[in-house]
Amino acid sequence: MKTVKSWCALSAIVLSLSANLSTHATIYNISDASQTPPNKIISGDTLNLTGTGSTNFNFYSLGESTVNINGGTLNSFADSFGTSTVNLFSGEILNSFQSHDTSVVNVTGGIVRATANPLNHSTFNVSGNAIVERLNANGSSTVNLSGGTTTEITAYDTSTLNISDIAVITEATSVAGTINITGGEITDSLTASWGGIVNISGGTINRIIAQDTGILNFIGSNFTINEILLDNLSNASAILSNLTSTLTAPAVINDRDVIFSGILADGTPFSYNLSSVNDHTNSFFSPNAIINIVPVPEPTSLALLTLPLLLISRKRPRS
Repeated sequence: MKTVKSWCALSAIVLSLSANLSTHATIYNISDASQTPPNKIISGDTLNLTGTGSTNFNFYSLGESTVNINGGTLNSFADSFGTSTVNLFSGEILNSFQSHDTSVVNVTGGIVRATANPLNHSTFNVSGNAIVERLNANGSSTVNLSGGTTTEITAYDTSTLNISDIAVITEATSVAGTINITGGEITDSLTASWGGIVNISGGTINRIIAQDTGILNFIGSNFTINEILLDNLSNASAILSNLTSTLTAPAVINDRDVIFSGILADGTPFSYNLSSVNDHTNSFFSPNAIINIVPVPEPTSLALLTLPLLLISRKRPRS
């Protein structure tokens, strides 16, 4: 009987604590610069920034809290932790913002000033008409760019950058991270370096810079070198390795200073001069970079990115 009473008492305490957390959840509406904002919010809290409302420096959100920015300003050196969510509809996120843990940032409008830093396992989504000045993705973070305009983004460590739909990026760089491109447009340059992996199945890219240890996977069909279709093994064997009886498996392009063309999986045609000379103006493909072609029968759906591309050997085949 005493045991039952003890469990009942413990349950009552837990329920009371849960009720208190819910009861004490606070909604902060900051719409004017004269108002005093909180320095932090915790689970259950919501901060709404509108008008000229702004946070102080070093603001942070914890737990399952939410920050909504609709015309206001998230000031410099802000952080999101736990499973908190930050939504930018309009207004600004100022410099040195960092997202941690499994927090989520949704940017559909407004401006994210340089530099924002997705870290750990956080997710950073950009869409709509948002403007992002610079993003540095680190750790195992994921950045999804499906719209908006981003000036500069770099994927470090084991981070993943997904570019799709109508996203417009000026410069994208992989430094040991992974970039998946299924759509969008890179108006200046795409760079792969330090073992960075770039999977290209769609979109348009002005120029590509493949450094010594960069890995590029072109996913598509109708691949040609100097207008010679690579479906003929007698032609393909001179410039490709890892060939099977037919060109249906990933193969590596060893040649440089040739014209490489094809059709990406989304139906977008491409053509690059695989120049071995870096003039800092045009595309550059280091002789030590790895360029893989991953044939697919026809331009098809974006589901092709489920191919185990990361299993493609990082080792350069013997010539």
